[in-house]
Amino acid sequence: MNGKTPEELMKEKLLNKFGDDIDILIEEKVYEIKTMAVNKIPFQKCNVMKENLEKAIKKKIHGFIFFQIKKDGSEGKPVGWCTLEEFVEKSEFHNEGECCSWRHFIYSCDTYDIDIEKLHDINELNLKLLK
Repeated sequence: MNGKTPEELMKEKLLNKFGDDIDILIEEKVYEIKTMAVNKIPFQKCNVMKENLEKAIKKKIHGFIFFQIKKDGSEGKPVGWCTLEEFVEKSEFHNEGECCSWRHFIYSCDTYDIDIEKLHDINELNLKLLK
């Protein structure tokens, strides 16, 4: 990994590709990185749009790595990971147009949210970026 930490590698790769799906291979299992623009890191929740969750299930990925990026691009940080099965089990579904109960926000599409406290520590993974 060229002496760089997983956090440094992901920040380098993601800050210029916000919104694109990027896969990472970990012990022969594919994880999808989900990016989220936030005002403050760490933000207490991460999300996956329903449509993207359905695609992930069809692709048979092993799980998600959640990466939050400040809206001004000044900082990016992985906040945790979970298997696809854990995400489906622990996330909360919200319908398009639903008002978020814990902040002033209306969901623009069907979305699943998960608290970052329910995620595994990013340092548990042996990361290798896929080309």
